[in-house]
Amino acid sequence: MRSIQRPDQYLKLRNDIWHYVRRVPKAVRHIDDRVLIYRSLETDSRKVARQRRDICAAADDQRWSEVTPSRFGTPAPDAVMKDLQQRAQAFGFTYMPASEIVDKLNGEQIVQRVTALGPINGPLSPKQQRDADALLGLAETPKVKISQALELYLCEIALEAMRQAPNGFPHYHDRGYLLSQTLLNCFKVRELLPTTSHRIYSFRHSFEKRMLEGGLDYGLRCTLMGHRNPRPEYGDGGSLKYRRDEMMKIVHPVSEEFSKGFPFE
Repeated sequence: MRSIQRPDQYLKLRNDIWHYVRRVPKAVRHIDDRVLIYRSLETDSRKVARQRRDICAAADDQRWSEVTPSRFGTPAPDAVMKDLQQRAQAFGFTYMPASEIVDKLNGEQIVQRVTALGPINGPLSPKQQRDADALLGLAETPKVKISQALELYLCEIALEAMRQAPNGFPHYHDRGYLLSQTLLNCFKVRELLPTTSHRIYSFRHSFEKRMLEGGLDYGLRCTLMGHRNPRPEYGDGGSLKYRRDEMMKIVHPVSEEFSKGFPFE
């Protein structure tokens, strides 16, 4: 990303919460009436703040590149998609890929989207083209690597889930059969039990075996399996990045047929 030159650029810590702070360049103030951007990133983690800062900066670069493309360059695919979603919302619509628009919307709803673009005379300006992409779903959905999805889950989704439930889930405490029933129903609905001999516990056995053969640390295996580790506790068990990197050693191969239709590489 061209606009990010320093690790903590555009970041400001206030009351233990990181904020995205950036001055709008004079060259683009005729299309962006903000003078100073000051947005809470809603996190006290520097690492998470940097990730969210990158998204905010990329979205601004995308908007400003319509006026000065040589200065802000080509934005990342995820920033382009975020910008299109925001544009669609500004018109009162939800961004949908063109294929979904054709399949799910009726003729009147499609006409509403086209009409919202307003009169068009001659070639489309960069702004009109982006508006058309947003309302008519003309952008290609960016591919996401499995490693990126796993990092997002561990570093943001799982972390936020534990913040919301620091004491775990009392409903399932000492009632393991409830979790087994829930997982069993989930697996059955998704047809993830190949034979009647397969049980939910088969998943745990398979997971433990793959970690063993993958050379994962014994303490980490105990943590992930929910087993007690007879060794004395030292340290915090390793960072989330360390755990993510270890788990990447046992990523299961996914067939092309199974992954078809999913936005992952």
